[in-house]
Amino acid sequence: MSGSATPSVATGFCRRRWLLQHRGDGRYLADLAEGRVLWTSHPERAWSCLWPQRAAQLVRRLADRLPPAERLQLVEARFTVQPKPRCASWPGHG
Repeated sequence: MSGSATPSVATGFCRRRWLLQHRGDGRYLADLAEGRVLWTSHPERAWSCLWPQRAAQLVRRLADRLPPAERLQLVEARFTVQPKPRCASWPGHG
């Protein structure tokens, strides 16, 4: 097995992925390639440890709650993967 499939804690590499982003401020909300929610509407709240189905449900809930002016849109973008907090650091994840 080669090291092409790296864990989510890997850093320093860029990939092209389909992301959901805010129309208003351009924050990335979900990484569809990984099936993970990266950001909510608040950048300090990062969900990096969700299963794909849970992530998809959460993205739908976010989209439903956002007003039309802040509707989510699908974009293709490049970004650098950075270290993410472990699940244990979040309340209710343990």
